Amino acid sequence: MKVLQLLDEPYDSGITASALGLASGLREDGVDVHVLRRHGSAAARYVETAGIPGYCFGAPWFYEFPAIARWAKRESFDIMHAHSGSMQTLAALLSRRSPCHLLRTRADARLPKRQSTFLSARAKSESLIFPSEILRQRYLAAFKYPIERAHVIRPCFEYPESSIHEGEAIKHGRLRIVILGRLDPVKGHEDFIRAAALVSPRHEQADFYMIGEEKNIQATALLNFAKKLNLGRRLQWLGFLEPIPLLAQMSLADVAVIASRGSEAVSRAALEWMRLGKPLVATSVGMLPELVVEGKTGHLVHPGSCEEMAYAIGRLLEDAQARERFGQEAAKRFSREFTTESAVAQHHRLYAQLLAAKARGRDPARSA
Repeated sequence: MKVLQLLDEPYDSGITASALGLASGLREDGVDVHVLRRHGSAAARYVETAGIPGYCFGAPWFYEFPAIARWAKRESFDIMHAHSGSMQTLAALLSRRSPCHLLRTRADARLPKRQSTFLSARAKSESLIFPSEILRQRYLAAFKYPIERAHVIRPCFEYPESSIHEGEAIKHGRLRIVILGRLDPVKGHEDFIRAAALVSPRHEQADFYMIGEEKNIQATALLNFAKKLNLGRRLQWLGFLEPIPLLAQMSLADVAVIASRGSEAVSRAALEWMRLGKPLVATSVGMLPELVVEGKTGHLVHPGSCEEMAYAIGRLLEDAQARERFGQEAAKRFSREFTTESAVAQHHRLYAQLLAAKARGRDPARSA
């Protein structure tokens, strides 16, 4: 089985991380995996370090299409698996010259427009894969697509190997509330800060931390905003952290927060918090309602509601037993339903089914 993963995300997004985790997992299962990626992207850096073969193109890809097509025909892939709309279009064009099975992972928060290019590429896709049931249902409600060819397979993230209790000795009895995510308006950091200002007077032992790189918001702007709300040094920004230091800081958290106002179609942070056994206060956007079980693993709040967020955080700060119970249940649920090994195995089985159907002389795309 020879598989090409097509990925043009420039950043280290959840989509990128899941696609690369899938590629690595399939390689460990003995699959001949190649990755087509954008030059200078996070995916390109990962692939070069991991020694995964493939093709690196400059953006936009259509300027290099003849060269890409010649390379793909020479490699003769059994399966092309696209991870974005642009890559789905490219895979559909490549499949005309080099026949193969075409799949698409749809982790987009927004539904596509009904354009001829999209409709043509979708028609050639024998299966669509969604990271959550919510995204799958939204898509099926909007477009006529065979339900039996629309699958839910959870993201394939790789997690650093380290003790999740690293650094526990430095807590000094303080309670830590942590938000993880790039500094961007969609991530809701201002809502988190407003909630912290509401919580802090009643919980003097609580400190608040932001972890993530600066994107469309400067850290100084958020810290100045926190000072205006009298948070002072009780709110800190730890910046961007590499995997092992990040894991050490996450392991110290008593309460985790995701304050996003949108997106979270692939919530890497939520799954990491679950794996670490942390109670989570999260907004009800993207796939988060499928990850957080209200009253069992955490609390869901409306996006943009700092009052709801403050109330949920306060409830957990006041109840150590609930924090422990929620965290344990989150870790158990992660082990049951969201492991990378399970997601990789599901992809592998789907690939094998497509190849088996072809061997029997049946076209999955036409028979559905």
